Amino acid sequence: MKMQPRTREQVNEFLGKTFADSPLTPGPVERIFFNYLKNWLGRKIDDSERRKIREVAKESYDCEWQKSGCDTHTYIKEAERRIGLIGNEGMNQKLAMMVVPFIINMLNKRRENRKIRIFEIGSGSGDTAYSILYAMRMECLEAIKHCHLITLEPAYAKVEEEDLIDSSDTKGPRKESNIAVMAAKLRQLPHEFRPKWTPVGDVFESYMASVTPGCFDIIVSGSAMHHIPDPRYWYILRDKIAEDGVIVFADWFTKIFSHPGLLVPTLRDLEISEAKIRKYEDFFGLEMNEYLAIEKGFIPEQVKSLEQMRSYIKHLSDELKLAGKARMQRDSELLLFEGHHSHDETIRAAEEAGFSANKNDIICHANVSPTIHTRYNVNQGSDISTVFALVPRKRKSRRPLPMPKQQVLKI
Repeated sequence: MKMQPRTREQVNEFLGKTFADSPLTPGPVERIFFNYLKNWLGRKIDDSERRKIREVAKESYDCEWQKSGCDTHTYIKEAERRIGLIGNEGMNQKLAMMVVPFIINMLNKRRENRKIRIFEIGSGSGDTAYSILYAMRMECLEAIKHCHLITLEPAYAKVEEEDLIDSSDTKGPRKESNIAVMAAKLRQLPHEFRPKWTPVGDVFESYMASVTPGCFDIIVSGSAMHHIPDPRYWYILRDKIAEDGVIVFADWFTKIFSHPGLLVPTLRDLEISEAKIRKYEDFFGLEMNEYLAIEKGFIPEQVKSLEQMRSYIKHLSDELKLAGKARMQRDSELLLFEGHHSHDETIRAAEEAGFSANKNDIICHANVSPTIHTRYNVNQGSDISTVFALVPRKRKSRRPLPMPKQQVLKI
């Protein structure tokens, strides 16, 4: 059965009705990884519509970030715990173990007296950054003071002046904002070994447009890049990474949103009625249980990540039921659709933009030990939680330009 071409408005309206009684609402279909949208719309997308899709996705993710409260993380962690999933904490530890050798090697081989510029995308309350600093504290404490940490977090934009921690402030922040929590974590380091820190309250595309090419030595991200669903962001990263730089990412990789058919088991898990599921299948031109045929084209790791993600969504929905949907919508917002995609598709998009994920390339480029890991599957036998490193392929040499001036906090 072939799906009829649909507008984004038609798909969003239909999905809103389908999930009307569910504690977990999907959000706009524009939040999905861009390359998958043709399966949801039944048609191709031109460049002019692509720009509009980016705008809708950005607005939706911005709104979700702004509404996110401490309850959001509680529900997520509890869902992870209930299915035995090694979540963000485990990924951060693996990411830190991978990043530290690159940092130390950069410090050893550079003669100029300047700091290593480490840029984190979607830092939240600083768990990823602090995992890196903690690992450095164990390996080489003195190296920390030679680092300049730039953390990008949209929620920082909400912080007022009184939330910032000054070195003379012994009582701490007036409220536990992300930026205040991050500052408190950095204060745990001995004063003489604290890094220079620049918090940036902005969204990805806006901030990256304001910085100069080649300005970051190391770019890291822990479970944040699935909030940037357009794969063209890799071209932006290639422009901003130094020629001898490295990127280390940790994220959740799954193809659950790659096709509407793959969501049918989740609809049943969310206790959506069979009548609505039949309408869903008709709307998207699906045969009964078509998801089984789709999954046959996946490798075992991708199938396992699908199963884990479905279980995670079910338990997250259960957590929201226990909390009460009304309370959840008041305190924070969690939406089903996100820009998750497979690890292979991520690598392919990165390579098209000028990166290499080949281990030998990374070892030669960064001049690190052959024993260094360049990829971890955090959850055994599954792609769902993966940490990996990338390096820019060689192109015409260009000296990194200085960073634009930003506010540097005293911590």
